[in-house]
Amino acid sequence: MTLKKSSAIGGPVTGKYLRVFTGRSMLGHYMDRVELMTTTCSAGDSGGPVYYTSGGRTKIVGIISASATVNKDTPATVYIPCGEIESKLGVTPLSA
Repeated sequence: MTLKKSSAIGGPVTGKYLRVFTGRSMLGHYMDRVELMTTTCSAGDSGGPVYYTSGGRTKIVGIISASATVNKDTPATVYIPCGEIESKLGVTPLSA
């Protein structure tokens, strides 16, 4: 799946879905799942959206949390899926 991330620092960047990790602690909260996408993550990216577009519609799938390296040399962006944000952090998205 092709994903995009956006931030005030890096702007929109395209990457691919990499994988899911289960049972991780992020920001002092236990998450059932965190996900990774292929792209570098810079200081200031945290809190930005990860999203995809299909059929002319755009959907946010998560919030950028951190950077990582996978397979010894592949940079990755770690993001927390929206369902985890809502259930674990008690944060709900605003609706228009």
